[in-house]
Amino acid sequence: MQAAATVCYVATHPKMEGLTGKYFVDCSEAKCSALANDEAQAHQLWNFSEHLTSMQTNYMCSSFGTMSFGSMMKVASHTKSSSDLCR
Repeated sequence: MQAAATVCYVATHPKMEGLTGKYFVDCSEAKCSALANDEAQAHQLWNFSEHLTSMQTNYMCSSFGTMSFGSMMKVASHTKSSSDLCR
């Protein structure tokens, strides 16, 4: 249960009521890394995640059956350039 301690603390402790936008580690507020606060990186990750999610849905529902992640990445590398995936 130790692995869920921080999640349980933040979700149930009365001191946390109304508190938003904070990062916690070991039941204490902590600072995020500079990378975690990088808006450009967040935008790139979001766009890439959307691409992978939609691609996975499309290929898993196709008549070819379920494709492995590696196969989907090969298809992605041939259908989009990395600049298209991460803009």
